[in-house]
Amino acid sequence: MREASTPTLPEWATTANEGDLFSTGVWFRHFATTALPAGEPARFIESHPASGEAGLALAMKASRGTTFPFCRMLESMANYYSCGFGPIGRVSDSALRDLVRDLASEGRRFDTLRLGPLRRDATFAKVCEEQLAVAGYRTYWTPAFKNWYAATEGLSYAQYLEKVPSSFPATSEKRRQSFLRKGTGTIVITTSEENLESELSAYTQVYDSSWKVPEPFPQFIQIGRAHV
Repeated sequence: MREASTPTLPEWATTANEGDLFSTGVWFRHFATTALPAGEPARFIESHPASGEAGLALAMKASRGTTFPFCRMLESMANYYSCGFGPIGRVSDSALRDLVRDLASEGRRFDTLRLGPLRRDATFAKVCEEQLAVAGYRTYWTPAFKNWYAATEGLSYAQYLEKVPSSFPATSEKRRQSFLRKGTGTIVITTSEENLESELSAYTQVYDSSWKVPEPFPQFIQIGRAHV
């Protein structure tokens, strides 16, 4: 187990980029560097069974709520940017079980252990529920969110428009034309890294001038090459 204000991931975890984006070393490294609030130290639990390496990126928090004030919590290193959470590495079933047993042992030092967001039908979630129960934990599931998405693989934009309600293309085009007629801005679609930094800066300037709530971790969405 490792602990730091920003975790020093071992080399194998830093370069473990297979599988879901939200469970890769590069994701957690960038998250810890740019989106981990002050006063929430990071913890990294790793297991090295013969069948493969596995790790979990976690964070320590202190609840300031009225129900359980100053409750010490060990949680997933995740927030509203995270569409999922899981172990880092090419993880076998035995590595998962070893990892969750280590997690259960570490969790006893805290009042609450909270993991998520998890897919309930995922192998990691099932192993967590099983092994934590064996270790004497009581587990509870709470709803988090749903991801709404459109299956667009293999479709051009024109083909995609054919599948949506007829009102959408017309409304979208009207708004695009209205925006361009004002002459106050342009629409830029970036497909390479050539001008990425300047275009991210322009996006941030527009965002900061809008009615939207200020971005709490602006460096997180400005994905600089230093963090990836």
